[in-house]
Amino acid sequence: MGTIILLFILIAAIYLGFVYLGPRYCPNCRRRVVPGYTQCPYCNVTYPPRPDPLRELLEAFERALSGTPRLVCIRGPWQGREFPLSGRQFNLGRATNNHLRLDEPGVAPHHAVIVSYRGRYILYDYGTQSGTYVNGQRISKHELRPDDRVQIGESVFIFQRRAPAPQPKPAITPSKGVPLRGLRGLTLGRKISGSGALVALLCFFLPWVEVSCGGMRISASGLDLASRSSEMGEGSGVLFLVPLAAVAVLVSIYLAVSNPNLKARAIALWEFIAGFVGLIVTGLVYFAVQDARSNPEYFGMGLLLNLIYGYWGTLAGFIAVIVGAILDLKESGGRRWQR
Repeated sequence: MGTIILLFILIAAIYLGFVYLGPRYCPNCRRRVVPGYTQCPYCNVTYPPRPDPLRELLEAFERALSGTPRLVCIRGPWQGREFPLSGRQFNLGRATNNHLRLDEPGVAPHHAVIVSYRGRYILYDYGTQSGTYVNGQRISKHELRPDDRVQIGESVFIFQRRAPAPQPKPAITPSKGVPLRGLRGLTLGRKISGSGALVALLCFFLPWVEVSCGGMRISASGLDLASRSSEMGEGSGVLFLVPLAAVAVLVSIYLAVSNPNLKARAIALWEFIAGFVGLIVTGLVYFAVQDARSNPEYFGMGLLLNLIYGYWGTLAGFIAVIVGAILDLKESGGRRWQR
């Protein structure tokens, strides 16, 4: 079981490495290009630089504090709608896989993209025939500033960086109540993260390690291992981070559901960090048991150490927390608007 978990983590690391470090292709002609370049040598289209995961993390915290920039449509099919630029990239075009689909004449399948880079928002045009206009001027690359007017096809948008004014909450009559308000805040990622955190918390109190000698067997839960720091070693007290991480995830989900104004990406980042801490601390027990198995003293006494269902349940719970947080990060950073 431990080998399967480590193999899963290795596959995830290889996948992320391929996404961020693997080959890159031009979004216009689909030919392979040099990863460090930002202009295709075949069709001369300028495209944004490769994503930087660390920079994305820092920019997400910055957006959570300063408010999410947005495009406000003032003319076109989406007139009156606002589109938050919560991800690192925001694609516009006629194709269905864009974040904002503009199904109108003169708009290319992949027309333009807005890239968040070190607190700046840069608009790129993918070398289209009809072009992209900012304040009446045709551009190929332009750093957006507040109140800039962006025109693509017949649609016109205004770029805004300030946070919107808080809307007054409508009065609720006792007869109507607040039906299903909390359920609307439970995204698929939060359901997975919350379930995983609950499983990890419950399994912390179930048997983790079983010690057998001859016909006698003794088991110890995660709480036992954390409490007996003097017997199990000075560092075992760090296991108290396991229930704290699970509780932190559950509290963050409760706050996100009870207060929809909180930044979804910031909540997802917090869930990811808490789940990652819990996974690392839980994984330390696996290596401690492997080290004890190779100890000649334990071997000479005939002691056998085994990790049992409580430990694997906790480990699987934190993996579910991380998966759910990644789903929420992807949804908050790549929410697509379709007609």
